[in-house]
Amino acid sequence: MFRRFICWLVAFILISLTLPLHVQAASLAPTSTHLYQSGVRATIKIAHLNVRRAPRTTASVIGILNINEVVPVIGRDRLGTWIEILSPFGKGWINTQYILLTDDLLKLPITNIAPHIIVIANPFAYVRTGPFASYPVLTRLPYGTDLDIVGRHSQGTMVQILLDDGKVGWVDSELVQIIGDLTDIPFTDRTVLSIGEIISYRVRVRSAPNPNGAVIATVGLGEKYTIQGISANGWYFLISGPFGTGWVFSDYLRVLGYTSVIPVID
Repeated sequence: MFRRFICWLVAFILISLTLPLHVQAASLAPTSTHLYQSGVRATIKIAHLNVRRAPRTTASVIGILNINEVVPVIGRDRLGTWIEILSPFGKGWINTQYILLTDDLLKLPITNIAPHIIVIANPFAYVRTGPFASYPVLTRLPYGTDLDIVGRHSQGTMVQILLDDGKVGWVDSELVQIIGDLTDIPFTDRTVLSIGEIISYRVRVRSAPNPNGAVIATVGLGEKYTIQGISANGWYFLISGPFGTGWVFSDYLRVLGYTSVIPVID
């Protein structure tokens, strides 16, 4: 009986000693993420290789890789001409002519590529902050610009594009050449904050939505500001500008955009 007890005791001690090791090994095992599931690496075989924002030679360059650099691969285009990588500059695309892969190219997942625009010969391809011509101009696109489409107007009049600096803006669909199918591009025009245009001279901006609020600024005719909200009674709009945020009487402001997206602020 005593011998059997000793055997059970030794077995218990051995299990107690080995169990934490298994638990620790499991906790230290590397965990894979979606971006690294392919496990494929690309080695650069030319002196300098452009990493582009999109799988096109017209897309902007986000950085340059040097010969013998190795980067993880996360996808490809349908033709296998370009692969998507994780570079030191972020996600980007490189041409398969100039690389060596550690596995078969066709085993890589196909990345969903957004449609894009190319600016045609039109001097008025202005990018605006919102989905109407009444919104302020953000910049003007030079001829030949190639940018991805990230949203569209529900009436088909404008498309929302991603600029090289990471900002988004809107451009008239008739002033650019749209390449690709827009079916999967969401309607985003109603997600944009409305703009308020001042329609009177020397309008007071107040700290509260009532005539007793302290005056924090004075704005003038034709000036435009982002509308952050509307008072519960609809008499005042909350706008933002160099002065911060403040309230303007609704009779002195014209809404550019959708009034339905303006939040009510008690």
